[in-house]
Amino acid sequence: MVHPDRPGEVMIYVKGAPEVILDLCDRQLDKQQQVAHLQKKQALDQVKEMASQPLRVLSFAYTQLSLDQWMKFEQSDVTPEQQLEEYLVGGQLKLCFVGAFGMKDPLRPRVQSCVNYARNHAQMQVRLVSGDHIETAKAVAIKAGILKPEEANIPFAVMESHQFRDYVGEITQEEDEFGNT
Repeated sequence: MVHPDRPGEVMIYVKGAPEVILDLCDRQLDKQQQVAHLQKKQALDQVKEMASQPLRVLSFAYTQLSLDQWMKFEQSDVTPEQQLEEYLVGGQLKLCFVGAFGMKDPLRPRVQSCVNYARNHAQMQVRLVSGDHIETAKAVAIKAGILKPEEANIPFAVMESHQFRDYVGEITQEEDEFGNT
């Protein structure tokens, strides 16, 4: 989007998981809306606190490019969005962290009773697979009755995707019996 006050500049806004967004940033907006050095550990601590409440946490960041730089993206063989992503992931372009926002997403009314029924009457093992922050997933699993608070720190009771893949291995398309890609 061309900057409304500076026609020669393009503003790029990014949203996503705090851990991912923060890795793409090298600066942040402070409380006075001034650009400052990124306080990554402090931001991650605040994200962890929000996630454990449990809130769904989403982060926002931005960067500015000159119109000439953006035009080079548009002249590439790939879409500007793909090239921008390559620049961000490759570290050739850094973002300014705006902040992280926590949103309430309460359990649906019958989740706890359904989990209880599945466990105690249907003899099912209930697991939660989530794309949320690990602290959010842990807190939701406890609220839903999937996980007891004392189980939360048992090895393999709660794990991030990279830990799961390391434990069970990568699933290739040939191994996927359901034909999923």
